[in-house]
Amino acid sequence: MEKFTRWRDAGTGIAPFQPIYAEKPSVTSFKWLIILPVALVRIPLCIISGLLYFGLWSACFKKLLYFQPSIAGFIERSLSRILLFSLGCFRLSYTLVGSFVQGDSLQPGDIVAVNHTSPVDVLIVSSLFDCIFVKTNCQSNVFPVSSTSSFFSCFSRLSFMLSPSKKDLRPLSEICKDASKTGKVVVVFPEGTTTNGRGLCQLTKCLESAGSTDRIFCLYLRYLPAAITLSVPSMLTFISSILLTISFETRARMSAEPEVPRNCNNVTESVLEKLCKLGRTRATKLDLVEKQIFLEAKYTKYD
Repeated sequence: MEKFTRWRDAGTGIAPFQPIYAEKPSVTSFKWLIILPVALVRIPLCIISGLLYFGLWSACFKKLLYFQPSIAGFIERSLSRILLFSLGCFRLSYTLVGSFVQGDSLQPGDIVAVNHTSPVDVLIVSSLFDCIFVKTNCQSNVFPVSSTSSFFSCFSRLSFMLSPSKKDLRPLSEICKDASKTGKVVVVFPEGTTTNGRGLCQLTKCLESAGSTDRIFCLYLRYLPAAITLSVPSMLTFISSILLTISFETRARMSAEPEVPRNCNNVTESVLEKLCKLGRTRATKLDLVEKQIFLEAKYTKYD
């Protein structure tokens, strides 16, 4: 592991890209008497609920109900919660942090900035809000993606290395205007990549394209146990973590007061600071570019 010490933040000692694996019991452990039956039940449940959510709903029926956003939103939230339960998320706690002021509640067209640690993040957010997901890279503009695309992009290391065409990129302010018309909020993962949840990366420039009066709410997600996180893209690792983990808990902490760009000297730094407070964690100096170099080094074979 010495070749990866470069990606341990010097200031905090945190290594946000190092994967956290689920504990695998010994062959003779009695834990297998619980893990195996649960896995045998969970596999068909995940397949059925996954096909319902990603196949039938996201690919077909969601488009047919575009003119009925309230019904579509109810179905999406319900199916995402069923899939979460199938994966083993038996407890989801949602807490508003801070002093609530009348008028500061989340409204259509608002932005929700979320830390990114796992594909499950997409399902958690979909179960809480009617939302539009956007993909970020090193540029300030973003591009909208479906929940399916956002979920499965966590399993591909090429998803954030390949830049989209400029015609697909749009300012966050424009997407917020479209979202307000359809009654949805805009969800962005400003780190641009997943971490192991032990620390935050430096945020990309995506929030700089938000309008001066757009409101940005911060949401921090934490998983217990942390093996649900997926800092290194791998579907096999994710599946094994889900099957070896009998159940997991998700804690969602959201800021009651929004950040407004015109009231901030640097909206990116303000959002990063608030995410750190919500998660009771620290920010590292590592960013999306460092994650790309880390993955290249990890998948490079040395003689």
